[in-house]
Amino acid sequence: MTEKRREEIYNIYKNFGDTTPTAEEMARYCANNDIEYYAVTEYADVVVQMSNDVFTKIFLKKALVLIQELKPIPEYAPMKLREELMKFNSNIEIEIAKIIEEEALPYYLITTTMNVVSSFIRQPIERAGTTISRKAVNTMMSVCKERFGGEFNAKHSADYMQELYDNYEKKNQS
Repeated sequence: MTEKRREEIYNIYKNFGDTTPTAEEMARYCANNDIEYYAVTEYADVVVQMSNDVFTKIFLKKALVLIQELKPIPEYAPMKLREELMKFNSNIEIEIAKIIEEEALPYYLITTTMNVVSSFIRQPIERAGTTISRKAVNTMMSVCKERFGGEFNAKHSADYMQELYDNYEKKNQS
């Protein structure tokens, strides 16, 4: 979908809101606004998406408050502590589920919407990790370029590892 078409559909929604227009009303609106005709049969999907967007905004605001309370479960903590933390986190999951109920998210949208919301929360965290990883790689590549004179490659790695091994052997033979 082009950005222009996306904006046209947004403006159609702003005009009609949650009320599905008749084919004649849609044709008139599109003609008067120099917009390619948008099928009324597809308009229901727009209404669902727009109301879903509103729900997502409300849900995120409420759920993020609860998510902040989640407690990590240490890998090597005693089982009793781990179980307590799992129960605590489980209660937060229940509170998050109550938000979905209170906001009356239609049943057929629950899985899809929660997947979108999860992705929305996960993506910035994953991207931050990727950014830091790339910075580290760029730093290492810069250091390697200084050390090996040029782009780092597998031969440099093999030669360097051999040098470390030889130096280790010399050190241990003395």
